[in-house]
Amino acid sequence: MEATSLVTALAPAFAAGFAVQRLLEILDPLAETVAGPEKKKIVLGLSSLIAGLGFAGGVGLRVLVHLGAYTFGSRFDRNDLIDLFVTGLVISAGTEGFNSILKFMNYKKEDQKAEANTKAITAASTQALFERRLKMLEPTGNLAADLATALKSEIKSRWPDQFIHDGWDERTFDAYVTDGDIFKMQDAATEASDTVARAYQVELSDEARLRIQSRVTLSSTPKKLLPVMENEVASA
Repeated sequence: MEATSLVTALAPAFAAGFAVQRLLEILDPLAETVAGPEKKKIVLGLSSLIAGLGFAGGVGLRVLVHLGAYTFGSRFDRNDLIDLFVTGLVISAGTEGFNSILKFMNYKKEDQKAEANTKAITAASTQALFERRLKMLEPTGNLAADLATALKSEIKSRWPDQFIHDGWDERTFDAYVTDGDIFKMQDAATEASDTVARAYQVELSDEARLRIQSRVTLSSTPKKLLPVMENEVASA
């Protein structure tokens, strides 16, 4: 629920909280006189709780249902009784309780906005990366050659120190992945396949990517992998 709508829904309960807060201000000197300084806090606490429960039960004020904790069924069912008790506690805190709720909702709203912005930035960055790769590829119409160019580019950009131009496609993948992390090479293979597929205006399925990745082992080579990539892109 938006903060503005939440304020409107909780306005009666907020007013009740303000009334309880004002009541405590009136009772404060009386409680100190009757109960003494040591017990005043207990008396005021019980008084505010009783007043809060009285407002919640007598007027039918509820908080949790407006926060989406449950869907209203009927008065005094299990959920409503829990809401009644929680509402009584919130009202007993005066305006401070509702201010805390609204602050939390605003924080939540900002978090959601930040998360949405992050997703949008990530999506834009991914799209930009694909567009750069497509521009660099410049498809020739020869699928096998384009896949070889894309895979070569991926390997060269990821492992520039290990890359050797002559015979690059006959070197086993463990010559590039020196740390034994074959997942990096599997990612390079699927990225190259995706780039070429999009250049040919097709899209690889998750199953196709998995089949390509399954053929990437430390002992395999680009030369053995390329026909697999070609078959998957051609079948897409």
